Amino acid sequence: MSRSGTSFRAECAAWLKEHIGCQAVEFNVSVAGTRGRPAHSVDLRGERYGRRWQRSKSGGLTLFLTAVALQNVPPLFALAAEFSITPNRLLVLSLLLIALGHIGRIRTREYIWVQCKELARPVQRTDVETLDAAVGEVRNNETAKWKPAAVMLLTGAHGFEINALELARSVGIRCFRRTSASFEEALSNRANRNGAHR
Repeated sequence: MSRSGTSFRAECAAWLKEHIGCQAVEFNVSVAGTRGRPAHSVDLRGERYGRRWQRSKSGGLTLFLTAVALQNVPPLFALAAEFSITPNRLLVLSLLLIALGHIGRIRTREYIWVQCKELARPVQRTDVETLDAAVGEVRNNETAKWKPAAVMLLTGAHGFEINALELARSVGIRCFRRTSASFEEALSNRANRNGAHR
């Protein structure tokens, strides 16, 4: 991957966290295709899960650090003892919250398959067909370790050809084009005027 390609993916990853609500984004994630065919490499895999579980895990970690501090700082321990708060009780509660947050994350998480294409041309119909075929292959594979709940195609300023955008919309792939400040969803011909071709 070129340096500019790496930079574009990093930009896409930051945008996914800030605007799409992904709590985690991984680069170059492998996912198995059908039997006898090589695995697909996903540019970015976004992960979203219930925010309450994220808060539970964060709260558990905070309590864990508090329990450690109480055990190692006698004045704090004496103060906590007055309220019947012992480091061991806090430690147990913190571990329960961390475990609850982890279980909740597993039960509620969904993955987003994100392809990043910064090309010297607009994204073409064949690009969308290739992506859709790979996603379909993974979704139909019962042994795949993970499957995407959503698919996104992020591209540079050249945008999409009109027929590529129409195909993407028909198969449920959300398309976004980079602007000077961020990314905007490609919803109409007007939104793709810089890269539109019939």
